[in-house]
Amino acid sequence: MTFVKHFLVYIWCIGGFSYCFHGDSLLEDEIKKVEDLVSLYTKQNNTFHEKFNLVEMELKSLKADLNVPLGKGIQAQTMNTNAKLNAQEKGMRRENQAQPSTPSVGFSATMIEHNQDMNLQDTVKFQNLVTNYGNGFDHISGIFRAPIRGLYFFSVVILSHAGEDMETEIVKNGDGYFRTYSGDSTTWNAGRQSTVLQLDTGDQVWIRILNLVPSVNNGNVRIFGYGFSSFSGFLIS
Repeated sequence: MTFVKHFLVYIWCIGGFSYCFHGDSLLEDEIKKVEDLVSLYTKQNNTFHEKFNLVEMELKSLKADLNVPLGKGIQAQTMNTNAKLNAQEKGMRRENQAQPSTPSVGFSATMIEHNQDMNLQDTVKFQNLVTNYGNGFDHISGIFRAPIRGLYFFSVVILSHAGEDMETEIVKNGDGYFRTYSGDSTTWNAGRQSTVLQLDTGDQVWIRILNLVPSVNNGNVRIFGYGFSSFSGFLIS
């Protein structure tokens, strides 16, 4: 920088002795401008080198990526995805195992032989046991006993003989809840009923005769069998 000052002094002195003698302040201003210009060029040069270094690093990274075979890259990505899916599947299995499953409870029974000579409050029997998961239904007595506590669904179909009628009801622990009517003056007729009951372990459910006017069938209540009358139930939750 001292050389620049001396050079400028020499130039100015050649231009005129009087200016050199009286123009020190002007010369200092010009020197300051030159110094600022040199500083600006230096900063621009440094900025250029920084950008060049960044571009060079990016280029090296791209070259490194090009050196990895495409098939290996896809294979590695696939293996990583499969590992994540396997981990999720194992987690779901552990959750399912931790949650207790609801036991299967359900039955279906039909009436093969006609139920005859039945009286008021008699239990309707369904001799043919089709399904009995949980062993809750006794086809001999016609009574279902809840093996576990829960919410149960029950359904009954009662077919009357031609020209006869009858009434039945769904019973829980001796209390009647829902009634069916079966009858027609000239032909066979089926009464149907279904319900949902909350049962505790050991609670009993069955179907019984409920003829409010027993004289309708002259004291001989009959139910048509041959599979047309049935009783079913199962655990909901």
